[in-house]
Formats: sequence, structure tokens, C-alpha cells
Amino acid sequence: MMQQKSYKKKTFFRKIHSSLSALLLFLIAAVFIFPAAAETGKRNMQRIISLSSPMYAEIDRLYLINGLALPSTSRPWSLDETLLVLDRLPIQLLSPAEKQSYRIISNEMTENLSGGNNGEAGWRISGEVNIEGYVKGNDSREEWEHGFEKRSPLLSVPIEGWFGEGFYTTMDLTLKEEYRAVTELESNFTSIPGNLRDFDWYFPFRSFMSFGGEHWNLQFGRDKVDWGMGETGNLLLSDYSDFFNLIRLTSYWDSFKMSFVYIGLDAWLTSEEEDINNDGDYENGLAGRYDNYNEQFKAFIAHRTEFRTTDRLNLTVNEAIVFGNKYLNITELNP
Repeated sequence: MMQQKSYKKKTFFRKIHSSLSALLLFLIAAVFIFPAAAETGKRNMQRIISLSSPMYAEIDRLYLINGLALPSTSRPWSLDETLLVLDRLPIQLLSPAEKQSYRIISNEMTENLSGGNNGEAGWRISGEVNIEGYVKGNDSREEWEHGFEKRSPLLSVPIEGWFGEGFYTTMDLTLKEEYRAVTELESNFTSIPGNLRDFDWYFPFRSFMSFGGEHWNLQFGRDKVDWGMGETGNLLLSDYSDFFNLIRLTSYWDSFKMSFVYIGLDAWLTSEEEDINNDGDYENGLAGRYDNYNEQFKAFIAHRTEFRTTDRLNLTVNEAIVFGNKYLNITELNP
């Protein structure tokens, strides 16, 4: 029991530390970058479109209706890449309803972050409060029909900042219930947690800096990532996770796209490493033959190349590895 309490305490403080680190990163950008900005005469193009945006599904629908292979399935996209994707659609051949959908997407894509069409430095704060109630119609069923993934956060406050056309940063202060508070509490009938421990203290779940130019983007921070197709998840990289701590580089063109991602994973020991860790013979046993057998660090590295050979055919090649027991060497970031 003491070990369990100690583990929960460590997990709680690790969540707080992770949240404070993301907050500090954003404040550094706000203090040192935003005040030094000057007008550039262009819109910011490095805003990352959240994977929760319905625009992805709508763009996919327009592509399929017009007989085109789906646009890049390595997502999210920057604003610059999204405009390139929209340019491939045959506007003159769209039906009136499709043109209306296209205009709605285009208006969202060309939204001016500064309130004026000059791309100057600035920032904005928006907010959303969701108070929901839930009913369990089948008492014999343990799972909630409206489970963790379908529940809106109690509070969401996105804070965005930008500098010219090449730099964008955001931090979404989100308060929502922790996964176990939703799945293990039978009396959880609202989106308002019963106590502070029921909150998920890993927030912010979306906080990053985005740098780039025409045809390229570098994203550093915390966000969801999706590589591939799937309703419930993808084999390689799925948006099912609440977030990834990542460095992501993309370069995109009319017929070619390259994506590279480095993701820091939760620290853990594999079953083999646990066996080594439990081996008491450090001179002749397993532990004596491995220098970093008890290092819990784990990470994921992958790169993806997409070729759009024709309007109706996309070819994609992925290469990925999960590694541990060692920290990243800068030369290993070479895609």
C-alpha cells in the first residue's frame, strides 16, 4: 500500500513538472520573441491546424468526390501546407454545394491572426466552457457509452502568439477529468470533477512552437500526430493518444513530402530489462553485462516519404524504430 501511494505521489508531481515545463517554454517565447516583432506585410503561415478540426474530413471528402487520391495522411498540417492541398482541387469542376464547402474551408485557412491582413506580431486568447451531463442507460455494462474520448473538457483556453509569417506558438490550458476518473467511477455523471485529484494534471495537452517557410515546417513541443488511415487508430502513429512530446520536421511539395518525427515516450523497463534489473549477480550475471540496463528512457524515431505519382495514386514509405537505454545523439536526428 505504501508503494502504491508513493507511486501515485510521484506520478502526480511528474505531471505537474511536465505542465510547468510547457508553460515555461511558452512564457520564454512570449517575453523574448513577441515584443521584438516587426511588421512583415504577410500573413502567418505556420499555424498548425489541430487534428480535432473537421476540415481534415471535409477536405478528404472533396478529394474523394472528385476522384482524387487522398491528400497527405501524415498530419497535422501547417497553414502553408493546407493551402497547397486546397490548390490541387479543381475549383471550376466543383458542384455549388462543394464550392460552398470549399469557401468555408478557405475562409478558415485565411483567418488573420492579428485582426489585420499584415501578419504582424500579436497574440490572442479565447475560451470555452463545457458543462455536460451523462446517463448510463445499461447498469449491467461497466463502460460508459459516452466515454473518455467523447467527453468535452470542462475548460479550454487556447493562448496563441505569432511573429510575422514564419513563427507561431500556442498553449491550450485544458482542464478535464483524468482517464481513470471517467472509467472507474460509477457515479461520474457530469464533466465537473468531484475533487482536484480527478483532474488530469498533464495539461497543457497542446503546447508547441512552429517555425517554417514556404514548403517546410518545424514543430517542437506537445501535440497530437497522425500518420495513416484508420477509424480507431493507425499502426504506426495514431491520434488516439492525448498528446506526444515531439520534434517534427516536414517538407512538402506538389508530388513529394518528407516527414520526420522524434517522440519522447513514457519511461519504462521492458520485461527483459526487469529480469536484468532483478539479477543480483552483478559480476557474472546479466546485470554485469549491460551498462545501462536500468535506464528507463524510451523514444520513437520515424521518417516517412510520400510520392504523389498521379492525381489518383499516392505511394508512402515509412521507417521507424523504438529505442531505449540511451539518450539521443544529435547525429541520429539525420532523416
